[in-house]
Amino acid sequence: MMVALIALTACNGNKFHISGNIEGASDLTLVLEQSSNGEWFIIDSVKVDKQGKFKISAEAPDVPSIYQLRLGNQSICFPIDSLDDLTLNAKLPNFNKDYDLSGSEHAIQVMKIDKEAMRFASGKGSAAELQAWKDQLSRQIVADPSGIVAYYTINKY
Repeated sequence: MMVALIALTACNGNKFHISGNIEGASDLTLVLEQSSNGEWFIIDSVKVDKQGKFKISAEAPDVPSIYQLRLGNQSICFPIDSLDDLTLNAKLPNFNKDYDLSGSEHAIQVMKIDKEAMRFASGKGSAAELQAWKDQLSRQIVADPSGIVAYYTINKY
């Protein structure tokens, strides 16, 4: 039994996984990209099936890194820390706005930051709410200045 477990683990490798459903994306190509010094590099791609389901895997990074899933000209960013197993549920036509990401606390934090930023960018929310959000982000960065969420927030916002 131990040999079977080791063999199964070896076949799976050091990979992270993302799976889920994208409503309205039947037969479209979903691209996985990794950020490096402000540039995006294609890691892999997968065709979304007729039911909108997809699954994609890639080698886990040695250090936490920022990735994105791109569908056409819209993308969703998220951090990968190691052997994460994320689930994405989204809908077209607003892939980058109408989505839910789960499976990692860091990915959920980045999703919440991005959604709040989009809300303020669209003119929703008062100046006081915007300032409170910026203060909250500052506290979050100070609490874990070397963390992947702080890195993402500083570099994007």
